[in-house]
Amino acid sequence: MFRNLPNQKIAIFAYIANKGAPKTGDAANIICKISKDGGAAVSTNDVNPTELDAANTPGIYIFDMTQEETNAGLVMLSSNSITSQVIIEPLIIYTELTLEEIIDVVWDESLTGATHNIPTSAGRRLRDLASNVLISGISPNTNGTANTAIRVELNGDASTMDGCYDPGNILIYGGTGAGQSRQIWEYHGATTKYAYINRDWKEVPDDTSQYIIYGSSGNTHVNEGLAGGGTLTSITLNYLASEENDTYKGQVVFLAAGVGQDQYGIITAYNGTTKVATIERAWAIAPVDGQSIYCVLPNTGAIVEEIANAINVSPPLPHGIFGF
Repeated sequence: MFRNLPNQKIAIFAYIANKGAPKTGDAANIICKISKDGGAAVSTNDVNPTELDAANTPGIYIFDMTQEETNAGLVMLSSNSITSQVIIEPLIIYTELTLEEIIDVVWDESLTGATHNIPTSAGRRLRDLASNVLISGISPNTNGTANTAIRVELNGDASTMDGCYDPGNILIYGGTGAGQSRQIWEYHGATTKYAYINRDWKEVPDDTSQYIIYGSSGNTHVNEGLAGGGTLTSITLNYLASEENDTYKGQVVFLAAGVGQDQYGIITAYNGTTKVATIERAWAIAPVDGQSIYCVLPNTGAIVEEIANAINVSPPLPHGIFGF
């Protein structure tokens, strides 16, 4: 008998004690008690069985089982007849899992080194593949507004530690926005569980979006994340930025996503207390608190400046050098 399935039947055999002969025509006199997993015995839902075929299968009676009555690993049935001298042996049944349940058990089994560590085995290979996965889930998109072009809300299983997943890579593999992949540059675990990304989503995820976050080898940036605001000549870096004055002087700050994206500026001064970086020339569109994603690139400012200076001091090309 299969476990926890409806429309199953149990057959019993009734016989006369002093003769050993099958007892026919006794269905109305037979009742049955059922015990599941060693629990208290109760009457079966099918009060009396149905006689199968008195002529061809004498003594065989059938009880119809409900799904609930089969929902146990061990099912014991004790039948008896009020007819004198009629004997019915008890049934002890160990139920079997259906193929679907076996599949579920296999797929839901935890893959651990203790149980899945045979080289080249399917379990070991799945464990190796999963070792780089940090977390997966479905974005709750609270109130329909949590997700924006520059962020996605992770679900309740996500870490409550700020910065846990940055840098990391996030892939939307199902639901709205499926197929998009971005890098996480800042993560707010203690409050909102928002992950801020390096480039705008082409399609903003919603509460159907399934994601997976996996490890990243890191960035060559010295600082990146969500801007705390700015002016036309400055940007406020995030809480992870250096506390030392002028740490980023001469480096390039690039607006990668959100408001003001695709602009860069060379940092001319940096206040480690306020996290404000002053830039050489004005932004066309100033970064906005909580709406602009940036990164600070090391040493590139000096390279840009050197190129600019070289162009400015280079003598004009002699007439006719290109054949004119």
